Amino acid sequence: MNSSSDLPNPHQWCAVVFGEHRTAMFDIRGQRRVWQYVPPGIMSDPVWLLDHTAALFERSGPDRHAEGAMIVKHVPLYEWGTDQRPVERQLVEFMTRAREGGWESTDAALRHKSGWVTFSQHGKPTVHMGVLEAMDPERCELFDVSWPAEDMAEQLARYTNATGAVWRSTAGVAGLSMLRRWYTTRVLPGGKQGGQPRWQWSEYSWDKVPIDPGPPGDLVWRRLMTAAERRRGYVHAFDINGQYLAAAAAAELGWDAPVPVGSYPFDPERPGYWRIVARASIKYGRGLPDTLNPTKIHSNGTAWVTTPMLAYLHERKIYPEVIDSWLSNRRARILRPWAERLRDGLTFNGRPDGHPDGCNCPQCRLRNALKATYTQAIGLMGASSAMVVRPDWADTIRDLARINLLRKLYGAFDQHGYMPLRVYRDCVWYADDEPNPAVLGAALGMIPGRMGKFKIEGTWPMAEYLAHEAERERKRKERRGQRDARS
Repeated sequence: MNSSSDLPNPHQWCAVVFGEHRTAMFDIRGQRRVWQYVPPGIMSDPVWLLDHTAALFERSGPDRHAEGAMIVKHVPLYEWGTDQRPVERQLVEFMTRAREGGWESTDAALRHKSGWVTFSQHGKPTVHMGVLEAMDPERCELFDVSWPAEDMAEQLARYTNATGAVWRSTAGVAGLSMLRRWYTTRVLPGGKQGGQPRWQWSEYSWDKVPIDPGPPGDLVWRRLMTAAERRRGYVHAFDINGQYLAAAAAAELGWDAPVPVGSYPFDPERPGYWRIVARASIKYGRGLPDTLNPTKIHSNGTAWVTTPMLAYLHERKIYPEVIDSWLSNRRARILRPWAERLRDGLTFNGRPDGHPDGCNCPQCRLRNALKATYTQAIGLMGASSAMVVRPDWADTIRDLARINLLRKLYGAFDQHGYMPLRVYRDCVWYADDEPNPAVLGAALGMIPGRMGKFKIEGTWPMAEYLAHEAERERKRKERRGQRDARS
């Protein structure tokens, strides 16, 4: 398997940001900046602007897969800010005039209100245009829309350096684009173009593929504290570093789309879904999370699981009856190069010392955007309108992440008797008398900085934790009362 350094990185020109005074800030992968004056009048000519920008992206060398990001403050039709129409109507006019000049685009920006439009034309680099005026600041993880143009150009270049991809729309969309373009641009030994997996499971819909209510998925669980636990001194929280990224790298996913197979004997080499007889959620021990999700067990006593979950049950000498299945014929670690590139990007772009959560500095924004790239991309795989529609991939990754977490929790219980208080996806809480969380962390196999391993999330005195939990429960009951009053 190639390392992340072997991934193609065709996106040389990655950022063009037009400032207030028609000064264009260019950034070539963070290595060189050019400030160029834009002649008056061109901002009202969409075709000229797109042609000019595509030519800038092309200057880094011939590449039929070249693309780049262009950001403008207002829709570039007239003088800055003189068009008083809603920004959506301005975008429609810009797109219409661009299409008349041979530039194709979709209406996704209008439907999703992301502020980004992708323009393409045969034989030219793709241009992803973002309009600051149309962006939702809360959905822009990479940069602050109030930053100076040169800072935005540099931040876009940092993202390209870290991922080999161009930022567009949201982190999830950029992540899926990054994945698809790796398979589009890769070349096998001998100069042959590499194959691609099935990106769109076109047959997938809830009425055609009756996988309901779905596999176990994320582990969200809590229990009541015992009187002895309440007398302990501290509560320690541990978070798995890149839990879903590690699962994505290791997951054996279906190269082709799943097809109905029926009551088929379990085969761990066939990725997909298995419907099993599971009249209980399969407990491991009292005070520990269940292996399966009780809320995902159908009233008729059956449950859908993915291949790694059923393999895990077999590993524990549990052999449920299989009554239905949807399976792929070929498997591969499809997301491994993608996950390794993001892992390396996170490794080399760590959070600066002393910077708190919510910090708005470029380095922290970049790190948050890299994390959102894989978490949102995995979530979008289950959306019917995404560029990658593979809910079986997303479900397999979540099941594998659940299994990896359960292994750690069950192992800490078997070897040391530790029982968690609560679990929320990739974070787990324990009560302990030891003030140093590293002691308990060692029992959990903690390796700081290692992907897929625990790291310390926080420590609280027991009294402070109990007060926080009491306030949380009060707010939960208040919200429930408000919902009941509205209904």
